[in-house]
Amino acid sequence: MSSQTTHNKNCFVFFLLTLFILIIYSNTFNSSWHFDDNGNVYGNEKLRITDFYLNTITRTFYAHPNQSNSPSPNLYRPVAMFSFALNWYFGQDNTFGYHVVNTLIHIITSFFLFLSIYHLLRSPNVKPMDSSVRYQIALLSAVIWAIHPIQIQAVTYIVQRMASMAAMFYIAGIYFYLKARFTDVLYKRAMFAFGILAMFALSVGSKENGVLMPLALVLLEITFFQNISNLLNKKRILLILLSVLTLLIASGLLGLFYFYGDNLFSFLKGYERRSFTLMERLLTEPRVICIYLYQIIYPVASQFSIEHEIEISKNLFSPFTTLPAITFIFIVIITGFYNLKKRPILSFAILFFFLNHLTESTIIPLELMFEHRNYLPSMFLFVPIAIIVVYFFENYKNRKEKKLQFRFFSLITSLVIMTIAFGTYTRNFDWLNEKSLWENAIKKAPGIARPYQNLAIEYYQKEGIYDVALYLHKKAIDLKDINLKLSRMVSLNNISNIYMAKQDTKLALEYSKQAVETIPETDMILNYVINLIDAKELELAYQEINKLLKGQNNNISALNLKTLISIKLEDFQQSYDTALKAIKIDPNDGKAISYLGLSSMFLGKYDKADSYLNKSLMEGNLGFMQIQKYFALIENSIRAGDDEKKNLYLARLIENFNIKAIKNEIKSMKEEKYPVLQIPLDRITNEIADYIDKSSKELRAAYDSAEEDLSVE
Repeated sequence: MSSQTTHNKNCFVFFLLTLFILIIYSNTFNSSWHFDDNGNVYGNEKLRITDFYLNTITRTFYAHPNQSNSPSPNLYRPVAMFSFALNWYFGQDNTFGYHVVNTLIHIITSFFLFLSIYHLLRSPNVKPMDSSVRYQIALLSAVIWAIHPIQIQAVTYIVQRMASMAAMFYIAGIYFYLKARFTDVLYKRAMFAFGILAMFALSVGSKENGVLMPLALVLLEITFFQNISNLLNKKRILLILLSVLTLLIASGLLGLFYFYGDNLFSFLKGYERRSFTLMERLLTEPRVICIYLYQIIYPVASQFSIEHEIEISKNLFSPFTTLPAITFIFIVIITGFYNLKKRPILSFAILFFFLNHLTESTIIPLELMFEHRNYLPSMFLFVPIAIIVVYFFENYKNRKEKKLQFRFFSLITSLVIMTIAFGTYTRNFDWLNEKSLWENAIKKAPGIARPYQNLAIEYYQKEGIYDVALYLHKKAIDLKDINLKLSRMVSLNNISNIYMAKQDTKLALEYSKQAVETIPETDMILNYVINLIDAKELELAYQEINKLLKGQNNNISALNLKTLISIKLEDFQQSYDTALKAIKIDPNDGKAISYLGLSSMFLGKYDKADSYLNKSLMEGNLGFMQIQKYFALIENSIRAGDDEKKNLYLARLIENFNIKAIKNEIKSMKEEKYPVLQIPLDRITNEIADYIDKSSKELRAAYDSAEEDLSVE
């Protein structure tokens, strides 16, 4: 096949894959944020970049979702996180751009998969076949993989760009390896070698799964390029096993060091918050993998969900499917090794699948099941099926006596592909918003607490439909969950929040206290303290926050709450000291900065107050409202006797906010029992009125109009 013909065919494949994927995922571009999107992307302040300075970009590399208030000590999937930051820069919280990028990643990954399969079929250990046959097999395999509904979680679920991006670089690395293998030109081999290293680094930088790429390349080399017969002697087998084991350990340690630093096995502490042990997870995962395989073989939309009811395997016989699942997987893996020589493609598909489940389906204490974990492992599973289909077509398309069978088989094949595609398109509707996603999850896993909780939190509470949200949370309290105590605490805490929103302070505090008692050492005590503050129980709130700080004296959120309570209690020296401690831990924390500025003013440190309050304005709406920060700056200037600054801040206040909003803020502050900004509001009101009188008639008219509107209200 000439290079021009190959180029044209490749362009056609890229166009076809793009068309298929865009059609199937066309109903996802306006899908909302979901579940882990909120902590990892939408609510992750470190990703909200406004420039491309080096320190800004570097900050995104450490944007761990559980450490948003302070720098993460280790890198956290820096390539994927930086891509989210770019999305935020160009489109903020509009999900359209995120979905476009996710879909583009899926298109590119599918195309690299096509190219990799095509070149694998050229390898020495595969029976020679015509280039057009290789082309058809590679295309059909890539199409089935790309349109399969098991890939939805990695594409439509925004945060799982981590998985799809890691897979994209991973398969690109495999393609570069194959290109290097098929060229004798030294400089080209060097270029492809550099490409492999780059793809490996980018894959690992997207998600930990990428550390297995070297092992995948070893498997590929042995399966497709080495003479298996020459390898099958005791010494060589032992050498290969030792080499593979060494590479596996090295890859694992590299990944652990990359993401966990010096404490390589700190991830095992995750079992402390799980309802299963390491052994129970190892016994359960074979059953989970069997479910994955069933979903892949029988891709009906009803089989897929963000939540699955998985019974934990306590031993080999409980539940009874545990031992059969382990036996089945053992037989399949042995089949893979046994067919290395005769059926290398089948062997590679099987072994590649299980190899790439090692990171998420073995010892790491992740949740038991998520469908996106199959995005990378499933890449070559459809090649053996495609070979059978294509060979049937090739053998029967020119035989007159088999024309009827050929047409019937063509129709069936087309219908199967269309059914798979339609199933994916249909399933994507479930991801439209939080309501549709979690209602679907309740149907699929009615005995699990989390779907009820998330439906309540992400939809009914946000919509203010509190009675339904209460029903869902109360139902969830007694249901199963991967961590029963944590689940119960989440429901109790949200019930408390709902009662607080309904202004039933007594019930809110009762449920909030129950939530804290469920897991006393949790940060959920922060919510209890917030409820106590809202209920004006400031002394009790102060006692509770001090209890938490005894065990977590560097907890920024707790320190900020203590500062807030101290300000409300007019203990300004305490609020100053606590805010200063918080800033030493994280110099960029907006709340700590604003509270330190306010405390400085009350202590007569006017220059410091002016500096910190100005800095807090640049940190966004943190600590207290922006209008109140201008009030504080005006009051601080008055106390410092600086009329020039006072007039400057009055001008900025009038410039940035309309008169009615300013008057409204003053009114609400007067009604608050324990305001965070305890200043003489009448004086601020008079200063604003005097400034307006000196400014223009238009401003005076707006001021009078706002006064009339507020008096009517």
